[in-house]
Amino acid sequence: MQAEVRRHVEELEHVSSELRESLATITAEAGRRTEAERRLEQQLTHDGVTGLPNRLGITRRIDVCLRRDVDAVRGADARATGVAFVVLEDLRRVREALGHDTADDAARLVTSRLKAMAAQPEVAAVCTSAELGRAGEDEFVIVLASLDGADAGLRLADRFLEQLAQPIQVRGRQLALRPCLGLAAGRLQYERGSELLRDASTAADAARTKGGPSRVVFEPRMHLVARSRLELESNLRRAVEERQFHHLYQVVRALDGRLLGIAGGLRWENPQADAPEPRTFLPVVEACGLAPRFGTLALEQLLLDTATWSAPRGKTATFELELPAGPREIGDEGYARALVEAGETLAGHGFALAVRVEEAQLARSGFACEERLAALRASGVRVNLELATDVVSLALVQRMRPDGLRLPRELVARLHDDADTLAMVESLVACAHRLGVRVTAAGVDGARALELARQLGVDAVLGLHDGPPSSAAMVRARISGAPADGARA
Repeated sequence: MQAEVRRHVEELEHVSSELRESLATITAEAGRRTEAERRLEQQLTHDGVTGLPNRLGITRRIDVCLRRDVDAVRGADARATGVAFVVLEDLRRVREALGHDTADDAARLVTSRLKAMAAQPEVAAVCTSAELGRAGEDEFVIVLASLDGADAGLRLADRFLEQLAQPIQVRGRQLALRPCLGLAAGRLQYERGSELLRDASTAADAARTKGGPSRVVFEPRMHLVARSRLELESNLRRAVEERQFHHLYQVVRALDGRLLGIAGGLRWENPQADAPEPRTFLPVVEACGLAPRFGTLALEQLLLDTATWSAPRGKTATFELELPAGPREIGDEGYARALVEAGETLAGHGFALAVRVEEAQLARSGFACEERLAALRASGVRVNLELATDVVSLALVQRMRPDGLRLPRELVARLHDDADTLAMVESLVACAHRLGVRVTAAGVDGARALELARQLGVDAVLGLHDGPPSSAAMVRARISGAPADGARA
């Protein structure tokens, strides 16, 4: 009897041991599954470089804040959730120019700066928390929970913008990332975090069009602007594929009327509607990634137009053909190679190829674009710098030593009534000449403007005797066989 009892006890102990082992195995497996699910959730909702919540993760956090806002309204609390959407204009260019590792280091430094700012007492004084996220390669998000009014949101947005506008040191280089910030806030008008994030992003897009570090507050009308821009971008993509562009040219002359060169620029021939002016569509070309293809199209059209041209007598390889180009075009290796090849081809026909870059764009794009321009010059392509209408940077001219400077039409027009700017430009022209840089004034289409050009001491003008930009055929008639040193063609 006792032996039978002992046998049953042993069997029960054996079964119990097996159950404990099975339970331990199940528990361990459950732990592994839980950890795998946690890692998967982390990967799905967080940025792998900075560790911040990604677009999905930060949208969920905004959802939580909006639910709190609804409860707060029921309790007569006037606080609301604010979202600041930050675009670092030049972070993508850092990646293109210096590689992924440098760009990732820059993103981590930006994250550290944002975290330090979010921890400041001035932030805690006007909102319960400032949660950070990374919505894209060059996009960061700041969620201001229970924000104490719109004015408080504006103050915080400006402080974050101020901090992000300061240069950072990455791998021995000083980088300025040029932040643009869009701010949106609300309580009951937003049901989902994705809606609030969308409006903050729309405001950031509006800030980008202003250039430089800038901040814009969302307004409902911005949706119409965004839709119009989307339609413009779609039409531009089709226009580039269908080559709906042609060059118009202006003759560049010395003050005594001698021919010095030709400046070209693409115009859009939209068969469906009136095409916008270049100042309207070119920023969209630059922003939406079409710039390299657009630049190549402009170069191909120039080569077609000039195939039957002859440089004025005596101007072998010095008669200049100039095209505008933006930072994204210049930063594209394929476009840069095409420029050099085109320059070699044109030199064989007595022309010198030049690219014209706007000062404001160059200042925003930073060192990478300057380095590429220096390489182009070393390969025989001339580089001309067009000054901004409100910024004249002598330091940039001294650093770059471009082949030429252009004073834009708008700046020249201002000089008639702005003595301070006139004195500054006169000094700049004198300094440019000491550096061996040729200066051209645009918009010189009358006696008053010509007298101003003489006062400034510029070397060449656009508009003198020739009127508005004209077709390739008309320019060919003006320059073919014209003497380089004659009084006027």
